[in-house]
Amino acid sequence: MYIRILNIAKEMEAVLHIKKLQANLRNRHRSIEMLSIVYLVIPYVIFCLTWLNPWMATLSTLVIAWVLRNSILTSAKNPPKLKLTKRHVLLTSAAIAIIIMFWVFFSGVGGFTAQSGDYLKHNAIFHDLIEYKWPVIYSNGSSLSYYIGYYLPSAAFGKIFGANAADYFQLLWLAGGVFLVFYWLCRLTKSIRIWLALLLVGFSGMDIIGRLIFENNLPSLGFLALEWSTSPDIGIWQYSANATLLDWTPQHAIAGWIVTAMIIAEYVEKKEKKNTLFLYSLIWLTSPLIATWLGVFVFSILAASYRKWRTFISVQNIAFPLLMAVIIGSFFLTNLYSQPYGFIWDFIDFRANIVNLILFNLLEYGIYAALIFPYVRERESKEWQVLFGVAVAMLAIMPLFMYGLYNDQLMRGSIPALFILMVLIARMLMGDKNRVRKIALTACLMIGAVVPIYEIWNHLDIGAPKYNDWISIDNQAMDPGTRNLANQYYGDRDSFFFKYLAQ
Repeated sequence: MYIRILNIAKEMEAVLHIKKLQANLRNRHRSIEMLSIVYLVIPYVIFCLTWLNPWMATLSTLVIAWVLRNSILTSAKNPPKLKLTKRHVLLTSAAIAIIIMFWVFFSGVGGFTAQSGDYLKHNAIFHDLIEYKWPVIYSNGSSLSYYIGYYLPSAAFGKIFGANAADYFQLLWLAGGVFLVFYWLCRLTKSIRIWLALLLVGFSGMDIIGRLIFENNLPSLGFLALEWSTSPDIGIWQYSANATLLDWTPQHAIAGWIVTAMIIAEYVEKKEKKNTLFLYSLIWLTSPLIATWLGVFVFSILAASYRKWRTFISVQNIAFPLLMAVIIGSFFLTNLYSQPYGFIWDFIDFRANIVNLILFNLLEYGIYAALIFPYVRERESKEWQVLFGVAVAMLAIMPLFMYGLYNDQLMRGSIPALFILMVLIARMLMGDKNRVRKIALTACLMIGAVVPIYEIWNHLDIGAPKYNDWISIDNQAMDPGTRNLANQYYGDRDSFFFKYLAQ
């Protein structure tokens, strides 16, 4: 009997590759790679176990477990080694940690400091996820329909330990995500530097120049409209600074940065691409707006690697995306709100705003792209050249389309392209030998940093209460304007998702 059990155990070990899994997880850089995947997968696990019926929950959980096992086995064999000199390791590590924690704490997350206007929605969704049974059903019979991936871990914690505890968990969850983003920025630049943390916090377009051109003055600290300086109206053109994204829409930014970074790393580092589509599908529950434009990068990677198409064939690249396309796709299709969409000239006098558009393109990314283009052409690999070309093309095309009340597709869909531009800027500052270009680029970055300074200044009040005006998406005491915003998050319970997939 003992021998039989031992043989079964050996067979299981051979099938699951236990020793290889353990070896991969013991490697520090591989373990951070897996931690990033786990960070992104946790919302899917929570959603599948609590929103789906038992059959679908069981199936999806088994698929998730299997693809996690496969992704561990296919993690990078020789990831770049990121080392600090022993002489400065404590000082550098402490400085980086202070910069990141300061940024996160003063983003408004958890309500410990002043919060941006979008926290009306964030706090309402957190409230409903904590107080209502899952799936969330409101008094009018509608369901909660929103990309809730970012909210689920903190809401699940709040259900167990209470809403106040959830505020602290939100802070820790966001901080953990930002540290992972910083790791991937370092990995893609093959270096750990304090100034990379400052770049992550301060990367922005040069909106202040647009303000000076159109308004001929500098706004007072606390003024919010710098991000719309070259836009003909609020809700037309904005490529958000990193600080703006973290303060207003962390639900998009964190997952968008991590997924983009991991897809890039697999493209430029690995011979096989067995996780590319799997990683891409990890953004769906968190931000379909990012997924739409990130899909262009994924398609470009597939096209550029067409001769090696077999390297994309894997269980995690097929099974997980197909299953989640059905589950997450049908969940989003429950939404009852009709968003405005179309070409930009359907919403503004396009001819009258050509100058605005030209300045928008130049100040937000065009000057940066022009400065780093010679370096990318001369020094970077074919893979980075493809990424650069696609990023610039996307940033040029996206302003011609409108989707959402505030053109959300532009602000959120641009996250992958702007992240790639930021990484290439960092690589140029480290690898380019042309001092004039580096000085010019540094000067542009310093001008752009004015926007994050203004943005962070708005959150320095630690005594400001967090927004709680909505209390719930279902609050019927809202004014008509706020009610219209809240109506975006209602879903149809007679949909395919609730008939066949949900509890």
